Amino acid sequence: DIFPVTITSDAPTSYALGTTVVTWKATDANGNATTGTQNVTVVDTTAPVLTVPADVNVEANGVLSTVAIGSATATDIFSVTITSDAPATYALGTTVVTWTATDANGNATTGTQNVTVVDTTAPVLTVPANVSVEANAVLSTVNIGVASATDIFGATVTNDAPATYPVGTTVVTYTAVDGNGLTTIGTQNVNVVDTTAPTVTASLVAVNVGDDDEHGEGMFQVVFTASDIADPNPVLTAMLNGATVTNGQIVKLEQSKRAKVENEHGKLEIKGMSFSLDVTASDASGNVGTAAAAYAFPVKHEKHEAKKHDHKKSDKKHKKSKKHKKHD
Repeated sequence: DIFPVTITSDAPTSYALGTTVVTWKATDANGNATTGTQNVTVVDTTAPVLTVPADVNVEANGVLSTVAIGSATATDIFSVTITSDAPATYALGTTVVTWTATDANGNATTGTQNVTVVDTTAPVLTVPANVSVEANAVLSTVNIGVASATDIFGATVTNDAPATYPVGTTVVTYTAVDGNGLTTIGTQNVNVVDTTAPTVTASLVAVNVGDDDEHGEGMFQVVFTASDIADPNPVLTAMLNGATVTNGQIVKLEQSKRAKVENEHGKLEIKGMSFSLDVTASDASGNVGTAAAAYAFPVKHEKHEAKKHDHKKSDKKHKKSKKHKKHD
């Protein structure tokens, strides 16, 4: 203008989001004025700055585990809302959690966090207590009890227990396997003892014994047996009046005040007033069982007395005969 001009405007000191119209006015020294407008537009295209929690690796605490994954944070000149798709519980493996920060103007930033649940815990296995029992057969049946196992994914328990147990200690191994293949092993000692002595029988069986022999003699068969719960073949020894004999052997026994043992033509002959068969059986565990059988020939009283009686009668007749002759 040819005269001095003053310029003014209604421009604010700061501008809200959107378009603000600023009016400018030029006035000269004579009061003549001209106006004009200016559009000032403020926009928000900047997304929030989002910080997600660190990745998490945790041990499973259930088939679906609860996990503390932390919280995300975000910064923006406008207010921000943070959300995520995190589930309430987590399956075994890796779950990707997506975090979203949205400002008041709809600008959004996303970030991800890995939540990994692992199972490194083997089952807790409880095996039965060690067992010690008396043998009930060559191979004994034993109630060994039942093992159990606990695991959040379930567990299967197996063992290598045999159907029957020999004398001695058998180690039974138990194996617990959970749903993810983790294994726990435990052992149990099953001890079978044999403290029962063999059952033994002994007898002298008359084969041929004379009835009218004054002193008594005859042929006898040695018979003995042994059985044992845990040992099918206990070791047997048999003595007849100090002489070793075998099962089924035929021996000659003769009543005599003079004890004597001899072999005549391969036959065992034993003299004595009484006869004793003593049998011993020892099993594999060292238990010893015994049995004995005795025999004594009957005393021949009747025949001996009859002879004495006949002899007295003969003397009386003889004396009587003498008297008669003298009288004649």
